[in-house]
Amino acid sequence: MSARAGAGGTGGSQITQIVRAEAGHAYGQIDGDMHVFADRGPVYRLVADTAGRSGTAPEDDDAGPPAQPSHLLNAHSGVVAFTGRDTEVGELTAWLGSHASRAARWLHGPGGQGKTRLADHLAANAARAGWKVITAERTSGRVDGGEPTSQDLRIGAAAGLLLLIDYADRWPLAHLTLLFSNKILNQDVPVRVLLLARARHAWPALRHALTQDGWPPGACTARSLDPLPSTSDARARMFTAARDGFARRYRLPDAGAIALPDWLARDEFGLTLAVHMAALVAVDRHARPTPQLPLPDDLPGLTGYLLEREQHHWHTLHDNGTSKARSDPAGGRVAFDTTPEGMAQVVFTATLTGPLAYQDAKAALGSVGIGDADRALADHARCYPPADPRTVLEPMYPDRLAEDFLALCLPGHPMPSPTPPAWADGAPGLLLAPPADGGPPPYTARAITFLAAASDRWPHLMPTLEALDTLLPDDPSGALAIAAADLAERITPHRLARTEDPAERAHVHADLGKRRVFADRHEKAEDTFREAVRLFRPLAEADPLEFEPDLTEALAFLAAAQVLQELGGDWMTASANLIIRGSRWTHPAKLSEALDALSEAREISLRLARQNPAEYREGAATLAGGVAATLMRLERTAEALVPATEVVDLVRPLARDHSAKHEAHLAGWLDFRAVILNELDRFDEALRDVNESVEIYRRLAHDNPAEHTTALQSALERLARVLNSLGRPDESLHAIHEALRIARRLARDNAPGHEEGLLSALEQLAQILPDQGRWEEALAPTTEAVALARRLAQDNPAKHEGRLVGVLSNIGWILRELGRWEQALASTSETVEIRRRLARDNPADHEYPLGVETIYLGEILARLGRWEEALTAAAEGVEVFSRQDGKGAKGIDFYLTSAASILANTVAEEGWRERRPLKNIAKGLSEYASLVKEQSKEAALPGEDDEAAAGLRPAVEKIRRRLAAPVSQLYRQIAGSDLLAAEPLLAEVWSRLRMTPETAGLSAESAAALDVAIAACRRRARRNRDRHNPDLAAALSAKALLLRQLGKHEIVLAPAFEAVEIYRRLVPREPGVHEPALAAAWVLASVVTAELGFVETSTASMEQAIRIRRQLARHDPAAYGPALAAELAILGRILGKQGRWEEALAVVSESYDIRQLDQTSSTTARDHLTAAEEFLAAHLTGPERRPEHLAALHHAATDRRRRTAT
Repeated sequence: MSARAGAGGTGGSQITQIVRAEAGHAYGQIDGDMHVFADRGPVYRLVADTAGRSGTAPEDDDAGPPAQPSHLLNAHSGVVAFTGRDTEVGELTAWLGSHASRAARWLHGPGGQGKTRLADHLAANAARAGWKVITAERTSGRVDGGEPTSQDLRIGAAAGLLLLIDYADRWPLAHLTLLFSNKILNQDVPVRVLLLARARHAWPALRHALTQDGWPPGACTARSLDPLPSTSDARARMFTAARDGFARRYRLPDAGAIALPDWLARDEFGLTLAVHMAALVAVDRHARPTPQLPLPDDLPGLTGYLLEREQHHWHTLHDNGTSKARSDPAGGRVAFDTTPEGMAQVVFTATLTGPLAYQDAKAALGSVGIGDADRALADHARCYPPADPRTVLEPMYPDRLAEDFLALCLPGHPMPSPTPPAWADGAPGLLLAPPADGGPPPYTARAITFLAAASDRWPHLMPTLEALDTLLPDDPSGALAIAAADLAERITPHRLARTEDPAERAHVHADLGKRRVFADRHEKAEDTFREAVRLFRPLAEADPLEFEPDLTEALAFLAAAQVLQELGGDWMTASANLIIRGSRWTHPAKLSEALDALSEAREISLRLARQNPAEYREGAATLAGGVAATLMRLERTAEALVPATEVVDLVRPLARDHSAKHEAHLAGWLDFRAVILNELDRFDEALRDVNESVEIYRRLAHDNPAEHTTALQSALERLARVLNSLGRPDESLHAIHEALRIARRLARDNAPGHEEGLLSALEQLAQILPDQGRWEEALAPTTEAVALARRLAQDNPAKHEGRLVGVLSNIGWILRELGRWEQALASTSETVEIRRRLARDNPADHEYPLGVETIYLGEILARLGRWEEALTAAAEGVEVFSRQDGKGAKGIDFYLTSAASILANTVAEEGWRERRPLKNIAKGLSEYASLVKEQSKEAALPGEDDEAAAGLRPAVEKIRRRLAAPVSQLYRQIAGSDLLAAEPLLAEVWSRLRMTPETAGLSAESAAALDVAIAACRRRARRNRDRHNPDLAAALSAKALLLRQLGKHEIVLAPAFEAVEIYRRLVPREPGVHEPALAAAWVLASVVTAELGFVETSTASMEQAIRIRRQLARHDPAAYGPALAAELAILGRILGKQGRWEEALAVVSESYDIRQLDQTSSTTARDHLTAAEEFLAAHLTGPERRPEHLAALHHAATDRRRRTAT
C-alpha cells in the first residue's frame, strides 16, 4: 500500500492510495484506525457513502412481474420511498443538530420495525446537509481474495460525521468499544453514532463503557422504535406509498385500483415490514394474469405467499433447465440443474451460514449432505446474487422472511403447508457440529441468532434450540457469546416449565446466568444468579458434598455480575489494574454486595480446597483474590491483606512446576500484595514480595518476551516505588530507569500498543524524583509525559484526556514546589479547564479532583497577588466539595481548609486597603459566611448584612460535621498569624457551629491527625527547608493551639516552643515574611506557660513578642498597632500576677495610648485592655496606689462607659 500527496483536494492536498494484493486481499483506508485480529484480518470495516445508504434496486425482469418479489423488500433497495415516522424523524434530526460535540443513540425494535429505513432516511438527509456518512460493518475477521478496496474516511469540510452501525446487538462488546476508540470519531465537527438493534440488552454495558471513556452520559441514549400507530392513517399512508412504489417496478399504470385492506389496524401490522409485505403481495397478485386466491389477511399468510413465489421461481428455472446469464450483456443463458428441493436445502443452509468464502461454503453444504456443491453454489448465486463478489451463499432477505423460511422447513409448525422436508430434521445440528479438532464453525453465532429470533414466533423450534445448546462451548466469547445468551433466554422458560425439582431449576438458572455474564448482560445476570443462589443454598446445607461447589460457583458469578456493571471486561484483572494504577473510586453499595457474595464463596472454597487441593485450590485462589481486590476497591486496605496472602499461598504450590501460567499468576499476586503492604507502610515486606515478582517476570520475559515483558516493566515500577518508600533512592532510581528503558524499547518497536506503558514509566519517575527532593530533575520526565499524554489525547480524547489531566496536575505540583508560579499557573489552568469538561460528563470520577485542582489554582493566583481570581477559584472548589461524599485520601476538610486560608489571606493582604464589599469576598463561600463576616469586622470591612453571607446551603450541616476535626487549624489559618484574634474568633466558631470541643469531636484522634501532617512536613522540610519549614512551624502551632483547647497543657509546650525555634531560624532570611508569625508563636508560648504557672517564662516570651511587634508597628502602625496593644494588655495582667504593679501599669498605659491613637483598634485588643484594667483595679490597693494610677483607671472606666453607651 502506498500513498502520495499532490495538489488539489481537501485542504489543498490530494491523497492517492494505491492498494495491491500480492496474495489474498488488501483493504486500505485513508484516515481513521483499522483494528485487526492478529490472525484473521479486520474486526470491522468502515465504508464511506457521501450519498447516504440508499442501495441499488433489483434488476427488472423482462418477462413480466418480478420472479422473486421478496427482493423488493430489501430496505436498501430504494423501491419504496420513505414515508411516515414523522415523530421519530423529528427526534433524530434534532439529535443530529444538537449542541453536543458527540453523541450516541441506541435505536432498538423488533425485526421489520423500520429501523434500517429510518436510518437510511436520516443518512440521506445528513449527506444532503453536508455531513460525512460512514457505515461500520462487522466482519468475521476474514477478508478473502478479490479486488483490493480502499475507503477515504477524511472529514474534510463536512459539517459533521454520522456513523451508522446495523445489527449492533450482534457485535461483541469488545468490538464495539474498539470501534468507539477509532480516531475517526475524534473530530472538530459534531459526531453522531446511531446504533440499530433488535434488543436493548447490550446497551447498558456499552453505555457504561462509553461513559467510562469520557462520552457524556447525557449524550448516550437509547430509544425504542414503537409500532406504527393503529389509530391514525399512518399505516394507510405507508401502504399507499409502498403499493405505488412496487407498482412502478411492476409497470402497473393503475396502482389506485388496488384497494386498501381493512385489516391493517391489527397489532401484527405495527411493523413497517408487515405493511410493505401486504402492499407487495397485493401488487403481485394484481399483476398476475391467472386467477388468484383471496389476498392473505394475516402475516403468516403473506409470508407463505412470498415464499411460494420464491419456490415457484426455483421450479421454473429447473423446468426450463437454464437461467439468464447475468454477466452476459447479450442475454445468453446457462444451465440450471438444481431441483427445487435441492435449492430449498441450499437456501436453508445460506440463511444459517450467511455469505461465505467459496471453500467454506462447499464444506458447509457437504455437512448437510448436498453432493454437487459446485453446481448448487452456481445455481444459488443466480437466484440470490452475492452482494460481495468474493463470497457465495447470499441469504434470503429480509431477515424476518428468512427466519420464517427456516421455521417452515423444520418439523412441528402448525401451518397446513408446506410439509417440512425430511432433510431439514437435524440439519442445523449437522451444520453446527464442531469438528473433532476444533471449535464451532464460524457461522454458528449467526445460525443460532436466526433460529432464536424465529422461535419468538414459532415455538416448535424449541427442540432444535435445545439440541444446538449442547453443541456450544461452556464459555463462549465474542459474537458466539451473544448468540448463546439469546438461545439460553429462549429455552430457559421452557426448561423451567418442565420441572419443579429445586436442584434442576437451580442449574437452569445458573446456566442462563453464565450465558448472560459472557454476553455482558450483567444486570440480567445478577438477577438470575440471585435466584440460583437462593435455590442452591438449602441444597448445600442438606448435601454439602454435592451442592457446595455449585453454590460457590453461583456466588462467584453473582459477584462478577455485580462488579462487572461498574468495571466491565475481565472483572478481576480490571479491579487489580485499577488498584495498582491508583484509582479505586466506584459505587460502594454495589461492591459491598459483591463482597458479601465473594466472601461466602471464598469461605466455602477454602474449606473445599483443604479437603481436595487438586480440584479446588485454583478456584479458591481466584475467589480469595476477588475478595482482596474488592476490599481494595472499597479502600479497606488492611482487611485486604489476609485474602491476598491466601492467594499467594494457594498459587505458590501450583507455580512450583514452573508452569508459565501459574508462575505469572504468582508474580501478579505478589505484586498485588506488595501494593497492600506498601499502603500499610510495611515496606520491608512489600520489598520482599515485589523482588520475587520481578525475579519471576524477568525469567518469564526471557523465555517469552512478547507475553511477559510488559508485566516485568510494571513490576519494576512497583519495585522502584517501594525502594523509594524505604529511603533507598539510588536503588529506586535504578529500578525505575530499567522500567523506562523497557518501556521505550516496547514503544519504539510497537508504538500504538505500548505508548501508554511508556507514559506510566515516565509518570512513576516524575513522582519518585520529587520524593527525593530532586524537583528540578523531575521536570524533564514530567514534561515528556505531558507531551506524550497530549499526543495520545489528541488521537483518542475519550480514552486519554483523563490521563493528560493527571500529568498536567503533576507538573503543576512540581512547578508550585519550585516556586515557578507563572508556569504553574499555565499548567494548572489547563488542568482545571479539562477537568471541568470531564466533570460535566462524568462527575462521579472527576468532580472531586476538580475541587482539589481549583483550590490549588486559587493558591497559585493568591501567590501572584491576583486575589479576585483566587477567590473565584477557591469558591468553585468549595462549591464542588459541598456535593462530595468523603472521597479522597486527604479528605475534603484539608481542601476546605485551604480554601478558607485563601479567603483569610485575601482579607489579611488587602481587605482593609480596598474595603471591598463583603459580597465579593463571600461569593461562592456560603459555607463560611458567618466566619467571613466575623473576619470582616476584624479587618475593618463593612459589616452590612449580605445575602451571600446569610444564605447557607443545604449541605451546611454535613460541612459542619466534617469541620469538627480540623476546626482549630481552620480558624488559625483564617486569623492569619494573629493568635489574639483567633482566640475570640474560635469561641465565636464554637457558638456558631453549636459545638464545644467535646461535641466537635476534638480529641486525641484530632491530635493524631495533626501528628501525621507534622511528620509529613518534617520529611519534606528535610529535603527543602526554605520551602517547607514554614509549613512545619504552622502545623506545630496548630497542634499546640488544639492541645490547649483540649486542656492538655502538660504537653503543649514542646510543639509551641519548637514552632518558636523554627520561626527564629527563618526570620533572618525573610524578616518581613516570618516576623509576624514568630511574634504570634511567642504569644502562644507565653499564654500556655502562664496557664501552667511558669509566669517568669511567660513574661519573657511575651516580651519577645512585644519587641518584634513594636518594630513592625513602627513601620505599619495600622496593621500591627492593635495586636501590640492587646499583647501589652496581656503582659500587664501577667506582670500583675507577679506583683510587678509598676511595670504592669506602664505597659497597660502604653496599650491605652496606642488604642487612643488608633480608633479602628480591633475589638479583640479592646477586650484584652479592659480585662487588664479590671484586673489592675481589683489589685491596686494599699501603698502601691498612686494618684496617676487612679487617673489612668478613671480614664479607662470613663472610656469603657462611653463605649457601652454607644
